Amino acid sequence: MTDFDTMHHWLVDRGDGRPSVNVVVLSFVHPYRLLEKTTDAQTLDGVPRGMTADIVNYFTSRNVRVMLSIGGITYVSAWNQALAEDARQLGLNAAAVAQSLGVGIAIDYEEAQTPNITGLQEFIDAYRSVLPYDATGANHAARA
Repeated sequence: MTDFDTMHHWLVDRGDGRPSVNVVVLSFVHPYRLLEKTTDAQTLDGVPRGMTADIVNYFTSRNVRVMLSIGGITYVSAWNQALAEDARQLGLNAAAVAQSLGVGIAIDYEEAQTPNITGLQEFIDAYRSVLPYDATGANHAARA
């Protein structure tokens, strides 16, 4: 964490002890690996190994909200595969990660040709079945 702090301290202290940002988004969670809860050299239970409770706490302990981004332009095929295979389970897995880390989830689904809107809605419904929207912001996992 010392090296991490050296490289990222400017985010949590603009020089007067106050954070420079109010939210950080840790990117990119691979949708299919999250669905499968893959553990390999890059991921642990489907989450990139660098997205740990220690990293999240580094920010949240300094009043900076944290979100994990699922997807990105390079993961369009992975989103499509995961949504087609089991969109509901993907949403439940995302909710479990959000709860365990105390983070929000950003959906970065960039399918422009034939988006799976039905599958995406199933993902959202499953996520919300675990984490209903919390407009107060008290539960960061329920704000995303």
